[in-house]
Amino acid sequence: MIRRLAPLFLLVVLLVCTAAVQAGADEPPAGDVRLAADHLRDDHPNLFHDLSPATFQAAVDDLSARAGSIGADELLVGLMHLAALPGVRDGHTGIFPLDPSNRRALHVYPIHVYEFADGTYVIGQAGGRDLLRARLVAVNGRPLEEVEAAVRPLVPHDNDSSLRLRLTMYLLTAEVLHGLGAAPDAGPLRFTFERDGRRFDATLTPISVPAYNSAMGDLGHPILPQAITGRVPAYVARRNQDQWTTKLASRRVFYVGYNLTTGGTWTLSRRLLKAARPKRVRGVIVDLRNNPGGDNHTYVDLLGALIRLSKTKRVVVIISRVTFSAAENFAVDVERRARPVFVGEPSGGSPNLYGDTTPTSLPAAGVTLRVATIYWQKSTPNDPRIAIDPRVPVALSSSDFFAGRDPVLSAALKAALG
Repeated sequence: MIRRLAPLFLLVVLLVCTAAVQAGADEPPAGDVRLAADHLRDDHPNLFHDLSPATFQAAVDDLSARAGSIGADELLVGLMHLAALPGVRDGHTGIFPLDPSNRRALHVYPIHVYEFADGTYVIGQAGGRDLLRARLVAVNGRPLEEVEAAVRPLVPHDNDSSLRLRLTMYLLTAEVLHGLGAAPDAGPLRFTFERDGRRFDATLTPISVPAYNSAMGDLGHPILPQAITGRVPAYVARRNQDQWTTKLASRRVFYVGYNLTTGGTWTLSRRLLKAARPKRVRGVIVDLRNNPGGDNHTYVDLLGALIRLSKTKRVVVIISRVTFSAAENFAVDVERRARPVFVGEPSGGSPNLYGDTTPTSLPAAGVTLRVATIYWQKSTPNDPRIAIDPRVPVALSSSDFFAGRDPVLSAALKAALG
């Protein structure tokens, strides 16, 4: 009996799945807006922490009313704006251009740029080197600042630091620029650069997200070495190593490069405690400049070692706009229990933040919405900060970076040695 029913059962399943796929393909754009709004309300633990319900509903109603009459790129931009409305402490919630789960094929202009203290410069390029170290000043004839102002409301962020880091990725996505009206289409586009006081234009043709990721490498660690003309600093050269250590300042400082909060830290903690045992060791530096997060259950052993060492050694933590999510959780735990000196730039994550996302596919737009589901309160409940501000702020200039100098580490060594 079961065998005779099996083919019929499989046929029913096939018909149901086919209908579901077809329904997704035919889903009206307004359905994506309603779906996104429902998941933002239902999945997020506190969507309205920095957003009024009236503002959110007005945005939903406006986009729903327009969804059927606008193009795919304008719909994409509208959904990105809706997803980014929660505001600060919510850098996990949003629609991300480089998300590998996006079904729609998005395209990126073949450069990687970074905002230094003195401007936004090309630090990576796919298929060439002629634009490296050039400062980006305009997009399609519009000043960079003007285009950035249009892109900014689409970018999920915890604070200004994570917004600065992520803004460039939205800025370089062809469909985003077209959807904003900053480009006539999602094809080749004119970018204006400056080098040695001379301005010049270059027409760039966007490439697919997979091709872009393949050419640039691991953009989870976005400080690329391609444009560096001097010796590549160790924190850049070894950015893809999850954990690494070395001894600096004539073995008086033990350095930990902690680039990903994923694997366990028991072995690392034992190495740290052993290396710091001699009296000549004055301090420990933990470098979180390249750490975008991971799993905050994995750092307990390293945290314990730092708490123990803080009784006799100076603990210095380097932070940056990349320091986010579980890396930010780690930084806050160290802050509360090991009295560190923070060096660098304000962190990309907030001391208390929303994380642990759940994904929702938006079928008409072909992209994935990610919504935070947990509020991580690592600091005190009433902590008003949205970033950790370093006690020793160090801004990185393009000239230092391209020459291979590391003023941030120099400042950290000075702090570690007292």
